[in-house]
Amino acid sequence: MTVSGMTYTHQSKEFLNELKLAKGANCLIFVITSNSEAFVQQVESGGLGVIRIHLSGSINLLEELLGWEKTDENTVYFVDGIQNQFPWILGYLNLHRDIFYDIKRPVVIFGSKYEITEITKYAPDLWRFRSRTYDFSEKKEVLGEFALVPSEPASAEYVHYNLPIFDEESEDEIKERMKVDNYLLEIVKEDYKKAELYMSLALSYLKLQDFDEGNEYFEKALRIRERLNDTFGMSIDYARLGSFYTFKKNYNEAIKYLKEAIRLNPDNAGVH
Repeated sequence: MTVSGMTYTHQSKEFLNELKLAKGANCLIFVITSNSEAFVQQVESGGLGVIRIHLSGSINLLEELLGWEKTDENTVYFVDGIQNQFPWILGYLNLHRDIFYDIKRPVVIFGSKYEITEITKYAPDLWRFRSRTYDFSEKKEVLGEFALVPSEPASAEYVHYNLPIFDEESEDEIKERMKVDNYLLEIVKEDYKKAELYMSLALSYLKLQDFDEGNEYFEKALRIRERLNDTFGMSIDYARLGSFYTFKKNYNEAIKYLKEAIRLNPDNAGVH
């Protein structure tokens, strides 16, 4: 039997049965898939209701989940778009993991193998709290308690996060993100990720009008890129600041950073 292109396999039946058994209880499930859409009709056909949360720069996951008491006990939360809030969502989820204990509705978080693996490493307490992890990728296996150690992308050093350059944030929101970034800096080992965290902090300080600290963290990111010989990443960082100053209508500063981004990567049409 197929619904929306998704076959009812043994694993998908297990997934649906687990959601039914978790009715009215706390249950955190991770699902590895590239297509969360395929699950909606399957779950709804099983008599459950779905509330979908697509994470973007302005969506606070826990605030969305705190309304669970107003929902029917047959409700399931589907969460996707976690890549839009990397890297800080990893520390954010771990630091606020206790909130999940009180949510008496199943919460299903969708992601790729890479994204779910990042959660295993950088939100370990949240990961241990989960009920189960399902792999609906080509491998199609239910992962056990200590399974799931997929490799990172071959070009991991060139992974860059979607930093909130154009998001209007309150001072409290900025400081919350800074708290998470500093938490992640204590546990992250990969240099390219540290560079991304430094850039996130640089933007936070710039938004708070602390330009000295902002520039200092920008320089920290650049020093790591130089050590990695990552001129592509350096170009992206200069372009990020150019975009920030464009957003703030400080065009002289924007031009300065965008010119440097072009010098490092002349083929970046967007920067031109």
